[in-house]
Amino acid sequence: MSQINEIYKLYKECDQKISINSRSNDIKNSLFFGIKGEKFDGNLFAEKALENGAKYAIKESNKNSDNPKIIHVKDTIKTLQLLAKKHRENFNVPIISITGSNGKTTTKDILNNFLSTRYNTCCTQGNYNNHIGVPLTLLSLDNTHDIGIIEMGANSLGEIKLLCQIAQPTSGIITSIGKAHLEGFGNLENIIKAKSELYEFIMKKNGTLFVDQQNKILLKLTSNYENKYFYNAVLESRNKKQTNASLYFECNPFISIQWKKNKIKTKIIGNYNAKNIAAAIKIANYCNINDEEICYVLRKLELQNNRSEFIKTDKNEIILDAYNANPTSTTKAIKNFIIIKDDYPLLKHTVIIGDMLELGEYSIKYHQEIVDLLINLKIKKCYLIGPIFQKTNYPKYFNHCISVEACEKLIVKNKILNSLILIKGSRKLKLEKLKSLL
Repeated sequence: MSQINEIYKLYKECDQKISINSRSNDIKNSLFFGIKGEKFDGNLFAEKALENGAKYAIKESNKNSDNPKIIHVKDTIKTLQLLAKKHRENFNVPIISITGSNGKTTTKDILNNFLSTRYNTCCTQGNYNNHIGVPLTLLSLDNTHDIGIIEMGANSLGEIKLLCQIAQPTSGIITSIGKAHLEGFGNLENIIKAKSELYEFIMKKNGTLFVDQQNKILLKLTSNYENKYFYNAVLESRNKKQTNASLYFECNPFISIQWKKNKIKTKIIGNYNAKNIAAAIKIANYCNINDEEICYVLRKLELQNNRSEFIKTDKNEIILDAYNANPTSTTKAIKNFIIIKDDYPLLKHTVIIGDMLELGEYSIKYHQEIVDLLINLKIKKCYLIGPIFQKTNYPKYFNHCISVEACEKLIVKNKILNSLILIKGSRKLKLEKLKSLL
């Protein structure tokens, strides 16, 4: 711990500037951490970081350096985590933690827009939600912040527990439980265990939970805990009795909601996002954001970064949802597409689906289920992209492309015109590259 104390002093000397990229524009006067990644070992660039303006560099090595500005540690990632934990302990601000198989980033972004009407928030940027991203977000916390919003992702047991120990959340929400990262978790039971690590931490601290009233798994996990608030979202056509307790919605294709006495037309697409809106509203109300502020934000807010974006081009209208994909979210996206396509009777309908990654031994099974769903829903024009979909038993009238680049060539050759198009797939495929051709 004495070494962490010394590194913390250096961090303060660097005006709380952290960098992990030796070539970044904000490297000057920062504390550089050499992080070993999939493609590069940041430890090899410690000296380069100093040359480019970093004030100090943390390097993973057993050997000491003659350079006093290079600090050697056994594990740079663990050091980063311990530094973030120490920094968090210096602040008494409430921190809301958000995890879930689907919807966590959208819920986080909507909530941040709500809370920013009144507070200065320290919020996870993008999907910086892992064992490196969470510490980096916490290390940006300073005396100007009123509240923190920390997104937590995981692909194995114990990760959420670790992130909670670092972030020390005072309240939290699990947005959903679904079939994601099965390669790491193995099965749905382990996904439930992993996500419930957030509940367990907050319960021990007597913190506040926000629970989806329509999710039986989450209700069971919190059945014996009192400090909780429920939320739900109900399709308007299914329940004519309006009450202040629920959010009712329609989707054609943008979500319109009736909440309390408020009727709001949003710029958010996808019926699966109604519950994310309901969750963010519940937490915002708990944080004393009034109804008028919430309504104002909802009328203006548009999702970005390839998440349920609605894009009009000269040729087509596109639902771009290429931020991430798993069997649960892909199924929801396709079913939502089937619902809203009826609002566009003059347009043809095209589905472009990319491989869903990190599904382990169940991968082909779940990809086949998506193919079967498309067949059953009578989707005639479909592009499947990736080597996993290639192994499925898809019909001859479906197009298959081994890569996004191959799909680009096919679209250039056979232009897609006057169509409503759904694009859905895992982040690594970068399906958003297709939109320039559509």
